Amino acid sequence: MRFCPTAGPENTRRQQRGLSPRPIDERLLAAHRHGLPECAGVALGWIVYSP
Repeated sequence: MRFCPTAGPENTRRQQRGLSPRPIDERLLAAHRHGLPECAGVALGWIVYSP
């Protein structure tokens, strides 16, 4: 299993908390290599919490 090199800080925090690191989504990468239909997409988002 490979781990995402750009997720270093997140994976470091996860390991400090006793959690396993986040692996690379191999299926998503394979789908991109194979070619996704024009109607398909990937949505990325985040929530910012303010005190």
